[in-house]
Amino acid sequence: MIDNNISAGLIQISTPVLCVCREFRGDYMKSSEYVSEVAEYLDQKGLPYLEKQIVGIYYDNPADTPEQDLRSWQGVLVGEYLEVEKPYFIYRIEGEYVSVKSKGDPAEIIGRAYETLFRYIHENDIRTQSREGIQIMRMTDNQFEIQLLMKVA
Repeated sequence: MIDNNISAGLIQISTPVLCVCREFRGDYMKSSEYVSEVAEYLDQKGLPYLEKQIVGIYYDNPADTPEQDLRSWQGVLVGEYLEVEKPYFIYRIEGEYVSVKSKGDPAEIIGRAYETLFRYIHENDIRTQSREGIQIMRMTDNQFEIQLLMKVA
């Protein structure tokens, strides 16, 4: 099924997208709580971040990994490099990626967006560097924009 609300393609990210993240273990459905923890840390330190722009890097498939063992990095996008303390760290997104973009309710579109991502990779015989999916979510004009990325090998 073709979804006109979802677009896929290859992109080159030349100017790094910078994120402050922290590693978490547990239910992916709690990712908003994890992101809030990162934002609260930055607020406490007086460090700026981009409002309503979050990132999640997901390492495990929830269909075959116990909930307590699911690994992810969660965080927020920042406009410049920041010095942060452990367990927080800076994650840079740059290089060539398979990208899928979609707008709408995340609960309704995320599954279709991942299906589109994996289908595009398969149909175009693209080798990716690793299996983790990077998920960037931005809130603009009261609408969510989701971008999924997988780095090309």
